[in-house]
Amino acid sequence: MVWAGICLGARTDLVVLDRGILTADRYIREVLEENVVPFAPYIGDDFVCMQDNAGPHTARVTQAFLNDMNITVMEWPIEHVWDLLKRKVKSRIPAPANVGELRISVLEEWRRLSQETMPRRVETLIRVRGGNTRY
Repeated sequence: MVWAGICLGARTDLVVLDRGILTADRYIREVLEENVVPFAPYIGDDFVCMQDNAGPHTARVTQAFLNDMNITVMEWPIEHVWDLLKRKVKSRIPAPANVGELRISVLEEWRRLSQETMPRRVETLIRVRGGNTRY
């Protein structure tokens, strides 16, 4: 499993969680404590953690941890970023042949993803007054 955080003008490192089940406790320990909590001060008081409805994200212990850390949560997944990353990795020639190569490919493609489309996307969203966009 991989995890990352994005915001206008910045992103976290890509976190690759090796084998094993992602429990709420593991999510707190390996993602939130090690990555989200240290990243939040760089954004400031406007920091919002957006995540999907995966079990480890919605578990009571996770919600309690985020509440204790004063981290505001918005249920809004970054599915478009994951889709783009998946397409980039799938288009590699030669394709990754094993888990090690897949890991390297995902990390390389993550570093190559551009954040330059964000201002254009925001402008489009404003133009359509919050309606549907092609993104």
